[in-house]
Amino acid sequence: MIFVRQFETAKVNDFMRIERVTDLREFCVAERAREISAADFSAERRARRFDVYGHAGIPFSDKPDDFFLIAGRMVPEKGIADAIRIATRNKAKLLIVGHITSHLPWSEEYFLKEVKPFIDGDKIRYIEKLAHRDLTRMMSQAKGFLFPIKWDEPFGMVVIEAMAAGTPVLAYGRGSMPELIKHGETGYLVQTEDEMVDSMQRLHMLDRLRCRNWVRERFSVEQMIDGYERLYRSVAKGPHIKTASKANDGP
Repeated sequence: MIFVRQFETAKVNDFMRIERVTDLREFCVAERAREISAADFSAERRARRFDVYGHAGIPFSDKPDDFFLIAGRMVPEKGIADAIRIATRNKAKLLIVGHITSHLPWSEEYFLKEVKPFIDGDKIRYIEKLAHRDLTRMMSQAKGFLFPIKWDEPFGMVVIEAMAAGTPVLAYGRGSMPELIKHGETGYLVQTEDEMVDSMQRLHMLDRLRCRNWVRERFSVEQMIDGYERLYRSVAKGPHIKTASKANDGP
């Protein structure tokens, strides 16, 4: 059984080729990147960067290794035990990245009972923590990202980051997932565990560059700002203000 508590001690092999990234183009996901002077970058390099509100430095790879990935806190809602079961049914390799949440008393118990017994250091591997940059590099090398959540996730930044790295996502179609994942193009939205097992075998058929471009098109800082501006304009000139005015005028 292998437990890796720090990235520096992680065993690097064909399954976990942490350092190899086919395409080192950077993927900017922090609005603070907008503050960097344009003079610091060539036109070519700037063209390779785009913003998604979140974190910075997501690489892309179109030649993934033969493993799937799940990342999240050790709580039942994140579906880590479910991902183990799904991967096992497919005889697929799974890398788990996730830490026990100390302020939640059931987190450690969940890990000890539902996760740890299945970590064998071969098919099922576990890393407690990775720096964000190392996690996103790992994402870019994964064949697919599993997200069998058991609650209505309101957003899911990790899903966006996985797709930005070129990795299609397999998730239950609940919460915000139908808004984040383009079914059949950037991943699959399913309803049952059996459907997830079946769809897992088809993830490699999806275009990884399409996954990355989907994030560029839908979740950039520019898109967020444009969306807010459209909303503010519609409120400013829409029926809301007129209705309020009429209400103040009395009968």
